[in-house]
Amino acid sequence: MLTTELSNTARPQIILENIFDATTAEAALVKKGVAYINQIASSSCFKDAIFVKRFTETGGKTNQDIWDTLVSRPYAVNVKIYTGTWIANHFYHTIGKTDASEKSATIKVNRQFVRTAYDFGNNLMHEVFGHIAGFRHDRIKATSVPYQLNDIYADCALKLGIPLPSR
Repeated sequence: MLTTELSNTARPQIILENIFDATTAEAALVKKGVAYINQIASSSCFKDAIFVKRFTETGGKTNQDIWDTLVSRPYAVNVKIYTGTWIANHFYHTIGKTDASEKSATIKVNRQFVRTAYDFGNNLMHEVFGHIAGFRHDRIKATSVPYQLNDIYADCALKLGIPLPSR
């Protein structure tokens, strides 16, 4: 477990290693989305929200344990952009998926649903700080750590003046 001192000063961080199969425009949006995540994750808004949210499917972890997990290391990721199948896009609505490995993880992002830097940031927040950090959503999705992170991202982005996508 982390010391309280480290836990009080450390901030969650994503390090973008590589981007695969993206257009130049998509790659720029991914980079901006990661910058949004790191801006949000370093804010008091984010940390405060982690400690007040009621999470389910935590594997027995408390809010402090969740925070300690998020700040335990920088999360190095690769991003692969793909075009989903008709079933993925229209039946399952698969926005992204995680392919974890020991050194780094590859986050696969469906270009059908993720078209702005805000969207990339929100999806990567869910995949990295949610799934790569070890949390799942098998039963109650809305209150699981990955989905609550989406809500925290949206709330903090608004408070920090991060531009929302126009739909």
